[in-house]
Amino acid sequence: MSSETIPTQGPADSRRAELASLRIHRTEDPAPRRRDGSSLGTQLFWFFSILLAAGAGYLAASQLPGRAAEIELVRAHSAASAAAGSLTATGYLQAKRRTSIGFKMSGRLTERLVDEGDKVKAGQVLARLDSREQAAAVARQQGALDQARAAAAEMEAGFRKEEIGKARWTLDQAKANQVKADQDLERLRGLFARKAAAKSQLEEDEAAARAARAAVETARQQLEMMTAGMRPEQIAAARANVKQQEALLDLAKTQFEECVLKAPFGGTILEKHVEQGSMLMFGGPPGGSSNAAEVFTLADLSELEAEIDIAEASLSQVHEGQPAEIVADAVPDKKYSGTLSKVMPRANRQKAVVPVKVRVASPDERLRPDMSVKVSFLEQKVEKQKGPPPLYIPRAAVRDKGGAKVVYLVRDGQVQLHVVELGKEQGAEIEVLRGLSPGDAMVANPSPDLAEGSKVHEKGQM
Repeated sequence: MSSETIPTQGPADSRRAELASLRIHRTEDPAPRRRDGSSLGTQLFWFFSILLAAGAGYLAASQLPGRAAEIELVRAHSAASAAAGSLTATGYLQAKRRTSIGFKMSGRLTERLVDEGDKVKAGQVLARLDSREQAAAVARQQGALDQARAAAAEMEAGFRKEEIGKARWTLDQAKANQVKADQDLERLRGLFARKAAAKSQLEEDEAAARAARAAVETARQQLEMMTAGMRPEQIAAARANVKQQEALLDLAKTQFEECVLKAPFGGTILEKHVEQGSMLMFGGPPGGSSNAAEVFTLADLSELEAEIDIAEASLSQVHEGQPAEIVADAVPDKKYSGTLSKVMPRANRQKAVVPVKVRVASPDERLRPDMSVKVSFLEQKVEKQKGPPPLYIPRAAVRDKGGAKVVYLVRDGQVQLHVVELGKEQGAEIEVLRGLSPGDAMVANPSPDLAEGSKVHEKGQM
């Protein structure tokens, strides 16, 4: 077989040469073929050589000066069109003030004045227990207090003049009895000396005289006590008894008042746990049980919070006071403004999350506790700014050149390197402080070999 060379003509000539090399030439005296197929291998070798040459020619042509490279374009945009949030998380709504309310004592529920969904005011009566036993206890304790006060007042006032006069008359009478007893004793002693009286009679008169003197001393002490008044210790004991009875009366009144259940704050009744006529047991299991002292679940729906979990790795992206947008699954057509009110001082090591609370600025009646919500944390509050809004570009469009930050602007189909001054990052974008104008087009992700003056065209356009 005669030797062949790779064609140098155009693509059409090359294709004809490829077809010609694959054609089987028949002659009058064909050359013998080997059974191992070496002739076919030679033809395949030349076929792939031609294909490689064609590919190399196409690659060389694409690198020729004037050939436009295909790129993706991005444009500088204002903050109004920048990404709204740097982090999004899901959670559930909760009322900031929510509590289960009930009685502090056992008893039968005689009145239930509100139902689920009712709005109540602070101090409004919600339910009542049977209070007849407590009312009787108040009356009984009031009587005990009155008695204690009367006794104390008597001790503080002292004895009446009539009582003191009687004590003085008793003392005078005792003195007269003593004089008579002494006289009788002296007379009997004279008779006994003359042996005109028996010894036993003398002993009786001596005993009578001693008793008369003792009676005089007793009457004197009684008169002195009544004149001086009661001792301070007795008066103090009486006053202490009055205070004790007052405390017992306050306790009885409190137990009577506890038979009336009032709303601790204004809100909405979310749940009722018992029905009228139920027997309530103080200290029973909470919520939904007929023998529990709890009656209602009350919540203030004017103050709602979204409680969500933030991954530990994303915790640095949020802070207290940060604005947020809240979208409830049940109200997808409205965005509610919010503020991150608290980062909880605890973490869940099993889930590697930290709970946070986001306060809803102006909740309406469509929001309910325990609704699922999506919260997007914003970089800054949307406020009317003085001057032009800040510009943002993707971080991937920025490259380092000699210590400066540059972007690859595209103007009239050519690349121009442009130095920019950058600000803070916001998600996948970065703020441009100087060097660009709104709408400036640039290469989205410039390759290392892209140089100043290179011709480019946007992907999908020729």
